[in-house]
Amino acid sequence: MPFPSQERQPFTKAGIENLKTAQKGCYGIISGDNKWVYIGKGNDIRDRLLQHFNKTSEESTCIWKYNPAQFVTLVTNDPDGAEKQLLTEFSTYCNQKVG
Repeated sequence: MPFPSQERQPFTKAGIENLKTAQKGCYGIISGDNKWVYIGKGNDIRDRLLQHFNKTSEESTCIWKYNPAQFVTLVTNDPDGAEKQLLTEFSTYCNQKVG
């Protein structure tokens, strides 16, 4: 299950704030050299991405080490299942384990 076809958004405060609030699902953060940095989930995708952007999440140190430049999203009622599938499909720098 890949992320749905979509235009990548800039990993900037403005880019993240353009998302609707309270969207449950998954997100993928991509580096400037087009590599998958992190795939995560949340009950509010916008809020989780802002935590990463503002360096207030546990994973922030790793994410920022790889120069995050863009992100994509997947709105779903099953973020746990979707995240497991996405982590199986994509190799990331910061979260390589499934589960």
